[in-house]
Amino acid sequence: ATFTTQSGSVTINTSFDLGMYTKIGRMVHVHGYFKVSSVSAPSGYWLINGLPFANNNSDIEGETYSVFPVIINGLSGDLEGIGIGQNERNTTYFEVKDQSSNTASNQIADHVVADTAIYISGTYSTD
Repeated sequence: ATFTTQSGSVTINTSFDLGMYTKIGRMVHVHGYFKVSSVSAPSGYWLINGLPFANNNSDIEGETYSVFPVIINGLSGDLEGIGIGQNERNTTYFEVKDQSSNTASNQIADHVVADTAIYISGTYSTD
């Protein structure tokens, strides 16, 4: 997996940068553990790239969007409700609710620090 931010950068420890997947028919289950080794003034959105198959791009209501449970330890700030979404353009992003402003946002990169740990697990459909 690779991670990108709107600006700045987040570097993942090469000892913790691989996930696993199982594909059965059109369903793909992914899981992984990733750990940040360093950051350089990250801000804005935080995207994860490298899923093994593209998300299904059908016209069925809601099927083109997937949501994965995620645990992220070691972020700065007062955050809750962190999740991963994947839209029809196969962009996978982290979303978070900031408790201080009580608003949901994909502007999570500002809170990533060295040693932040990311645990993901999810299932999505593919063509």
